[in-house]
Amino acid sequence: MNKQDDELFSVNHFLLMDEALTLVRSGGSTALVAYYLGTIPFVIGLLFFWNDMSSSSFAADHILWASLLMAVLFCWMKGWQAVYGRILYEVRLGTPPQPINPVEFLRICVQQARIQPWGILLFILCMPLLFIPFPWINAFFQNHTVLGAVADKKELTRQSRKLATKEKWQNYVIIWILSPWPLFLVFLCCFGLAAAISTSTGMMGVSPDLLGDLPWFIIGTLFIVIGVWPASPLGVVVAANILLLLMALPYLINMLTGVETVMLRSGYYWVANTTSLLTISCGAYLLLDPLLKAAYTLRCFYGMSLRSGTDLLVDLRLCK
Repeated sequence: MNKQDDELFSVNHFLLMDEALTLVRSGGSTALVAYYLGTIPFVIGLLFFWNDMSSSSFAADHILWASLLMAVLFCWMKGWQAVYGRILYEVRLGTPPQPINPVEFLRICVQQARIQPWGILLFILCMPLLFIPFPWINAFFQNHTVLGAVADKKELTRQSRKLATKEKWQNYVIIWILSPWPLFLVFLCCFGLAAAISTSTGMMGVSPDLLGDLPWFIIGTLFIVIGVWPASPLGVVVAANILLLLMALPYLINMLTGVETVMLRSGYYWVANTTSLLTISCGAYLLLDPLLKAAYTLRCFYGMSLRSGTDLLVDLRLCK
């Protein structure tokens, strides 16, 4: 594409996100069921895996098969997210969604498994580079997911890479508003800094057991209030609502049933731990990521329509 084509691709950032919300609503329950059918098992498995590896004394005995299970769930999730992107793409085309047979779904999962695991490694490598290449890397892997069941398998990687470099500022705004990844960054920073606090207090002669999980709570609060709010405003609002729900849940159970649960007796430790922080981040991911995928589906739709004119044909058909 030349510079003129790139200008034709330009769509107002907020209009694109508004259209993405409309596209998710137009996809209906079929699209959301496809998305959550793949994503919820992975999220639940991730929470159990994290809790087991961080607290169980027998974690080393079954870490191999547990890691293998997480890898299978990850491929399962990416396969269904590709199906979700195909349903949204067909809705934007104005055509009824076509069913996917098991053989084709297996092919999509294998194709995603070849590329998507590298994204986790590249996201980690972006941290020392101050996230300069993160928008392009994120756009490439998002494009590869939403086009996984749409584009030809031979052209999928090339098209994903080509579309990831277009409309840089639009990509920045979409990540800033809709992406849940800054919340996972907070989780990793909280983990590292709280571990550093626990280590330093141990070197000063203060027992880490005396502090308990208090450093997690302090560091997490400071990062959410100071660091993450400008980086992910919508993500912080969603995460704050999930946090309030988790804090109020033991009291609601006690008020409605009269049962004094372990969560109620734990006090603030119920939410001041790494498992709760990961639960909040995963909850925000489940709520924000469908909208993010819809936004990248529209980016791919408009980007590929520059040469085919598909967007004009769809609009003309709707007018007719």
